[in-house]
Amino acid sequence: MAPPHTMQNRATGRVGRTAARRALGPRRACPFPLSFIGFVQAPEATKAPVLGKIGRSTPFLKRKDEPDNPMKPPHSNTPIRLVERPSDPGPLIGAHMSIAGGMSRAIERALAVRARALQVFTRNANQWKAKRLLRADVRSFRETWARSGLRAVVAHDSYLINLASPLATLRRRSIRAFAEELSRCEALGIPYLVTHPGAHMGRGVREGCDRVAASLNEARAIAKAASVTVLLETVAGQGTTIGRRFEELARIRDRVARPDLVKVCLDTCHVHAAGYDIVSERGYDQTIQEFDDILGLEALRAIHFNDSKTERGSLVDRHEHIGKGYLGTKPFARMLRDARLNAIPKLLETPKGKDGVVMDRRNLALLRRLWVEGSEG
Repeated sequence: MAPPHTMQNRATGRVGRTAARRALGPRRACPFPLSFIGFVQAPEATKAPVLGKIGRSTPFLKRKDEPDNPMKPPHSNTPIRLVERPSDPGPLIGAHMSIAGGMSRAIERALAVRARALQVFTRNANQWKAKRLLRADVRSFRETWARSGLRAVVAHDSYLINLASPLATLRRRSIRAFAEELSRCEALGIPYLVTHPGAHMGRGVREGCDRVAASLNEARAIAKAASVTVLLETVAGQGTTIGRRFEELARIRDRVARPDLVKVCLDTCHVHAAGYDIVSERGYDQTIQEFDDILGLEALRAIHFNDSKTERGSLVDRHEHIGKGYLGTKPFARMLRDARLNAIPKLLETPKGKDGVVMDRRNLALLRRLWVEGSEG
């Protein structure tokens, strides 16, 4: 059985706890040592108001004892204002981190590997039903982020969502789930939400792209979330997935009602598997130029740094540690020293080690060395 995060499972929305358990094998103990984990219960967590479910007539934030009186949000829905810190000359790199134990725990894990950027899920990515965000959780995340010194935080949506689905039931469910993702990002102050466009399931790329655009419009009608920009991620092209070619992402963006709120996330493993050459110097230059011609480099807001276990053009999505796959270290070194990409967060989605951070430390350390060598050269 394929891992639960792969696109063939995502395409049909069949990922769930049972599929995930079978794919991952027997349950293992928490990968973080007890000395690393500390859990603190907010003093008023049990009485804190919660986020209302999307689509209901109840206020977005509500008190159980005052259902007809909407509360003002505890924070504005603007991006986090970071504390002033000395400028860090290092590269803007980081990793996707677990939110086990609470949203703010992901920030602590990012700091443990000296990350300057972070990607998170805002909920369990393998279940339709999402645990509500308590106001105390929102406050804790925002305050921890503001103190952390992290320069960028982005979110990734649930693996179950398929905005391109021709199946009415799955598409409606995906739209509502995506609207909730937008609302959670807005509440947490996260400015970017990464999503795979989805799979057309045999109906054709053009029809699938148009359906994604329509789904994004419907999700925005449910949750405006004007402070959150959707990042369409490039995909490997497995099955009937959409987003293998830059033109497909451009078609989606050009058909949404708010194209200013739709940008792009480039995944190095995915573009390699899709057939783009980013390994050779000439191929890298051509790929970046093609991206600029079709989408515009100003639309690139995040990069997933992943090596690939498969050859170029395989259309198979399998992430590998930096320098251990078919990409090697050269494309990552080029991106790190490409001045046009300096301000764009570059995030690992590589396999985790036994304690959840050991391999991130190694991969990030290698990227820092590549950046230093490029700077000195």
